[in-house]
Amino acid sequence: MSEWCSIEDVYEAYLDCKKRKSKSTSYARFAANEAANIYDLWKDLNDHTYEIGKSDAFCVTRPKVREVFAAQFRDRIVHHLVMLRLLPHFERVFIQDTYNCRKGKGTDYGIDRVALFMQEHPDGWILKCDLRCFFMNIDKAYLAANLERFIRANYIAPDTDEIVALVRQIVLHRPETRCIRKGDLNLWNELQKGKSLFDRDGNHGLAIGNLTSQIFANFYLLPLDEWLSKKERVCYGRYVDDFVLVSDDKRLLLSLLPEIRAFLQREMSLTLHPDKIYLQPVRHGVKFLGSVIKNGRKYAGNRTVSNTIDLVREYDFVKDKEQHIEKFMQRYNSYMGYLKHRKTYSIRWRVWKMARSVVGKYTYMINNLCVLKIKNEYKQITNYKKLYSHGKRYHAERRISKGCACIYAQR
Repeated sequence: MSEWCSIEDVYEAYLDCKKRKSKSTSYARFAANEAANIYDLWKDLNDHTYEIGKSDAFCVTRPKVREVFAAQFRDRIVHHLVMLRLLPHFERVFIQDTYNCRKGKGTDYGIDRVALFMQEHPDGWILKCDLRCFFMNIDKAYLAANLERFIRANYIAPDTDEIVALVRQIVLHRPETRCIRKGDLNLWNELQKGKSLFDRDGNHGLAIGNLTSQIFANFYLLPLDEWLSKKERVCYGRYVDDFVLVSDDKRLLLSLLPEIRAFLQREMSLTLHPDKIYLQPVRHGVKFLGSVIKNGRKYAGNRTVSNTIDLVREYDFVKDKEQHIEKFMQRYNSYMGYLKHRKTYSIRWRVWKMARSVVGKYTYMINNLCVLKIKNEYKQITNYKKLYSHGKRYHAERRISKGCACIYAQR
């Protein structure tokens, strides 16, 4: 067996992968025998026998009904292994104003950039567009071929062939043919036409829910980004399939619309959503990434506010509130982390007035109604849980290190 990927590489990808998935069931199954599972994955990769496993398919209802395919934790490690090698090269070609799934360039960065464009053109116009069924209409063969050309031109390393093979396997994989459907199966009936991989021909569509899908989607739209970002007298920014253009010239933006439609159809077989084209003066503001940006101010969108209120109302029906208070606190604080960057003090106060009657016995607020804390007398259950999980993680990492050492000793 010729080694192109060391077991330390797999372990590094494992650590990177578990940062956000340490509470998932898939991670728990993998972590039950970490050293052996990491060794098996390392062996399959180097033997070139690695195959993508079954995905979990389910539908989420917020912000709208959407189909998600969640890869097994083992496969997620491979996604991170590939991205640890390729992301630096992608970052060199991505434009500044691509905001999705990039370190330091997420939602808040995108909102701030669009707000800056509007401040620079206070008397201008803003055009906002949306791509119709973007992920479901991605041409897999076209994407795989472009990725291979890009990798061979930019990633110069002994394992180039292996990385190309993994990328092609990930892109061309059809998760809908080997998956386990979970949750409320009736939700698939509520999906809009063209929003499910089960309705596609197998040659189009990437699974929403994987790291690689997000990065590869950014790469897929790179020609559009490069073309529009070079247009004179126009400011451009994009987050996944939503993009905005700001200019002082309304006629210029109107003339760009048919050009954009033709470019998308010609280059990527994509179309604009006809019902989601927004052209208004900058002074009227724009709704972008869940916020309303207007006159240099940022407000929370109605959907985010209603979701926060719904969280409190849902928790009001929980019977054993003390047992579930930590989970509620985490979800509540995630909304507050978003709201605190907008002009939302009155909203945060109104939500806390509602929450106080439900969880006031167990919690209190700090940092100007931005952070929810659990009272000391109700921390006992949580602290025991954290101590147990930290101890378990420490011993697990020691077992993996020892397992890696044993594997190399045997070799």
